[in-house]
This record gives sequence, structure tokens and C-alpha cells, in this order.
Amino acid sequence: MTESDATLPRSEKPRSKFLLRLLTALFCAPVIVLLIVIVWHATRPKPRNAEDYIAQLMSPQTDLQTILELYPALLAYDDFHPTREIRDEDGVRDLMFRPQILAKVMAVESILMIFSGERDKALSLLCAVYHHGSLLQKVQDGLNPSDKLSALYRLTGAQTRIRAATAMKLYALNACVTGDDYTRFIEATTDLTTRARAMRAFHLEYNAIMDRDDVTDKMADSALELARMAAGARRHFLRTGAMPTTAADFGPFPGNRYPKDPFDGKPVRFTVTTNTLVVYTIGPDMVDDRAQISYVFGPNPHSSGDVILPVPNDREFPFPKAPVTATDVSDLHKQFPNGMPPDSFGPVGGKLKTTTSPLCVYSCGPKAWDPPNLATYEITAGYDPTNGLVSEGDLFVEIPKP
Repeated sequence: MTESDATLPRSEKPRSKFLLRLLTALFCAPVIVLLIVIVWHATRPKPRNAEDYIAQLMSPQTDLQTILELYPALLAYDDFHPTREIRDEDGVRDLMFRPQILAKVMAVESILMIFSGERDKALSLLCAVYHHGSLLQKVQDGLNPSDKLSALYRLTGAQTRIRAATAMKLYALNACVTGDDYTRFIEATTDLTTRARAMRAFHLEYNAIMDRDDVTDKMADSALELARMAAGARRHFLRTGAMPTTAADFGPFPGNRYPKDPFDGKPVRFTVTTNTLVVYTIGPDMVDDRAQISYVFGPNPHSSGDVILPVPNDREFPFPKAPVTATDVSDLHKQFPNGMPPDSFGPVGGKLKTTTSPLCVYSCGPKAWDPPNLATYEITAGYDPTNGLVSEGDLFVEIPKP
């Protein structure tokens, strides 16, 4: 027994030992937690870097068929950390334009797949293109988020996501035939939004003052969230014969992950305008216009209006469950009384075209030229990016006879 212990009353001795143990535990606990965190970070599986895979996809030496085959596997990657230097203007130009132009190519190809009855394949392709944009938007280690190269990655990624999500809206409103089709679409795209937000290294807060890049990014989020909402509405209509009247009617969504408005974080809104259901987000002005004003992204990114998507009772392009067949071009157009689906490479409002011999649905591709005589035009060569990113060649699918 020490002298200090001898001077303490008996009741104080256990208390002093308890305090000593408590202080020791309080000191050691943070150290133990720190060690656990260090070990966890050192041993956890590292996300695979998509740099080499994206480089192969975007290579000028990769042909169209290979790109179509490779793209869906990009969904297995959750990291993008570029180590290759971009040293010249050609490299910067490729970074900016190749993903966006190929995204438009994939949008056309997805429609052609739907004509062939390959819905699941088309959806996987569009999901992969959207995910490609998310990977590009991830601010990489070693890049200053404020430098020009990082800004190019962010902008290119957002534009790529917008192009993919635009095609997804067409898919949701036209390619789904059964309730299960809508459910598959919702499940696939819900996972996309969750992964995109989880891996995005920069976080955009809900605020009234957003720069142009922020608006572009949130427009990409809006496009996909509206597609998910539209799919929920169409599913409800198919099951009940009526459009949703409550938020719950749009569900269920996996994990109760109801589509959110990226501009304010609230659930995506809906209303009925001229007897048509409209789903919408409030837009960058942060004002709910009840879908009465349609937002247009222009010189002033903060202009008035909501980002809207009408959801009609009937499909504009009524694709059958099976592959499309037709006896001739007249029979094909009877099946699609509103004309062919839109062409990503045509003018605003432009649609895919048809040939008669053989019967094909086609786009003139990135060259975006108009054939001199549509009535007698014959497809002679398919688009191949190895001939140049913007080169002559058609994107097409042949329509078989019944």
C-alpha cells in the first residue's frame, strides 16, 4: 500500500481506481477506433478503376459492334481515376466530344434494338451510357476540382448523362408493354441514381445560386428522375386504367427511393394539365410554377420554368412485345401512326427514316446529311467510328416480313 492510498478513506479507494480505469478507457477508445478504421481502409476491396476500359471504349480504333458489346460491362465499375496526360488540343477535343457523340449513337442504337425486340439489351446499353457520364463526373484524385480539365470531365459527364436519360424517357414512355417491363426499368434506373450520388466526389447543395455547371448536372439528374416517375405512372395506368392521383400511386420504388427533385431535394411533383398527367422538377429558379412554364436551358441558366415531362395515356410509339415485322413500308407506318421515333442526329423534331428495299429504319448518323432522294435511297454502308467520329455511314435495322 502506498502512502497516498493509506491516507485515503476506505470509501475513496475503489472510487479512485474506477476513475483511473475510466480515464484509461476514454484515452484508449479513440486509439482503438482509429486502428479499426485504418485496418478497414487497408483491407476493404478497392473500387475498380474504369480508366483502361473507358480508353478501350473511346479508342478511335474500336468499331461500332465492339462498342455495343463492351458498353454494358462498364456498369461493373465504380471509380474513374485518369492517369494518362492530355497534352494537346486533339486530346481535349476527344474528351469533350467523343463520349457525347457516341452517347447519341447509342441512343439511336437502343431504339433500333427495341424494333428488334431486344428491350433488355437496349436498357442495359442506356444504363451503361448514363453510368459512363457519372464516372466522368467523378472528381479524380490529383485533379483540382476548380481546374479546366476537371471542369471538362464534369461537363462532358453531365451532357453524356442527359443524352442517355433523354433516350430513357423515350424508353419508359414507349418500349414498356407490361407491368413487369416498367418494374424492370424502375429497378435498373433506381440503382443508377443511387450509385451516381454515392460515388460523386463533389456534392451539390440545394441552393438558390447555382453556376452553369451545377444547373447542367441537375438537369441530368432531373431527366432520369422524371423517366422513373413516368414509368411509375404508366405502370399504375396499366394496372388500374387511370393515372395516379396520389404520390403513393407511382410506387412502389425499390427501397422506398421515390424520385427526388435535384433542385430542392423534395419528391418529384406531378399535376394534371389539359387532361394530361405531367411530372416535373422545379428548375434552377427554385419556384414551383405547377408545370405551367416549361424551362429552357439557354444563355440564362436561371430562367423561369419547370423541367416537365408529360405522361400521355397512350404510347406515342406503340412497340409490340415481339420484334417489329411488316409486309412493306406502308404496313410499317400503319403500326406507327405518329411516325418514327426521334433521330438524335436529325434536326429538332426530326425522326428516323425508312427505306423500301430492303425495308429498314435508319438514321444518317453523326454526319447528319439528308439523302438526295428519300424515296429511292438505299443504305450502302453502316456507320463505323474507326472511319472518323463524324463520318458517313448509316445506323439502321432491317425490318423482316411477318
